[in-house]
Amino acid sequence: MGGVSTSEIATVLAWHDALNARDIDTLVEVSSDDVELAGPGGASQGVAALRGWVADADVQLVAGRMFVHDGVVVVQEQATWGGAAESTKTVASAFRVVHHQVASVFRHDDLDAALAATGLKADHEVDTDWAWGTEHETNGPGQRTRRWSSGDPVRHWQQVLRTRIPGGGRGWPTPRAPSP
Repeated sequence: MGGVSTSEIATVLAWHDALNARDIDTLVEVSSDDVELAGPGGASQGVAALRGWVADADVQLVAGRMFVHDGVVVVQEQATWGGAAESTKTVASAFRVVHHQVASVFRHDDLDAALAATGLKADHEVDTDWAWGTEHETNGPGQRTRRWSSGDPVRHWQQVLRTRIPGGGRGWPTPRAPSP
């Protein structure tokens, strides 16, 4: 599965962690200066737009299924707005990662729409079961809190990936077989 880098997954997981912790400084650190943001509410660009979106959106995104190829990461997410369980919905986001930073994130209503928009296919799915180990606490159904092993969230996820991926991170997990 060429073109897959553990740093792309690490960057996207660190982005989710920072968003869910409302750690805007870290979110900015793992995003490019001209990060593009788009979703049903419109599109914007830049760090100021990212800061404004975090303040206005009041959303928690719990990462689920992941698809990766050539710097593009599609993540199916459980999105909860305003902390209300009744406002939880399954959505998907498409990330473009360049030089260990999120260059763009586009939210889609569902996984099929995100995959269609990016051209990713079922054979680009990676098995993410390795990512949720015992050092991660659970806040409740579908809620995961991660403890960073270092002050750098991307480096933390790279360390997690190296220890959990067969071959010590020299390769990538075998993609899941497409569903019949």
